[in-house]
Amino acid sequence: VPVNSPLDRPESLAVSPDGHHLAIVGLHEDDAYCVVVDAQMTELYRWKMPNLAPASLDFSPDGRWLIAAPVSSELFLFDTATGNVAWSHGTGRSDLWVRNQALFSRDGTYILNGDGYGNLRVFDRASGEVVRELEVANGHVWPLALDHAGDRLFCGGNGAIDTWDWRTGELLLSMHGHTGGVSALAMMPDDSRLISTGADATIRLWDASTGRQVMVVGRHDGPVGSVAVSHDGAVIATGGYDNSLRLWETREPSPAGLDARYGRARRTWAPYR
Repeated sequence: VPVNSPLDRPESLAVSPDGHHLAIVGLHEDDAYCVVVDAQMTELYRWKMPNLAPASLDFSPDGRWLIAAPVSSELFLFDTATGNVAWSHGTGRSDLWVRNQALFSRDGTYILNGDGYGNLRVFDRASGEVVRELEVANGHVWPLALDHAGDRLFCGGNGAIDTWDWRTGELLLSMHGHTGGVSALAMMPDDSRLISTGADATIRLWDASTGRQVMVVGRHDGPVGSVAVSHDGAVIATGGYDNSLRLWETREPSPAGLDARYGRARRTWAPYR
């Protein structure tokens, strides 16, 4: 159902855990803002952002806090109860299209941040202080994904995916298979499998415990930019630079051979031409 956005050009979205609030980053009259609205699209808070580029957004598990990570390695923590900026963290760098992502830990006490400069950091949510920096040899450090147990942090990079115990800083394993940068990650509901997409136009399925590539699920006609998994893990949705949205079955091949439906898009949407 179409609704009126409080911004002229919405770029990034996040829904609060209780489903009552929506955070939007986008452009309004040549300036960038982060806006929080309720279920009726009534604007509650608006914060000015430093640039016009998209930002990653994530609500804390209790919905009280919102972390925004625009490009250029900046972080902003917003208090959705008061409308105040709790803290911000910047590097002083201003590369407009260097990607940046931040996630809350499962208990909401830490913020996990990776960026295109190769920084992988753990922030204390209350103080905004960096409590751990992980040594990365994988170029850029995004996208990020956290398993549902909250123990393992998966980080995409230049062709590889690293798995970290983010609490101790231990690198657990690396997964190799993409021939270009990794662009998006998503966990299966049972944490047994990781899905990745990349600039090489592929969607890949991995054993999250061993790092073994299970298979290449499918391909787009160009780089793949986003991925999501259904709550039951039966369907993967991917969005690509070929202007298409595709749904994929997630059944693995049986011992007797490859299931004929696997590796094919169940349905594809593309702009009318």
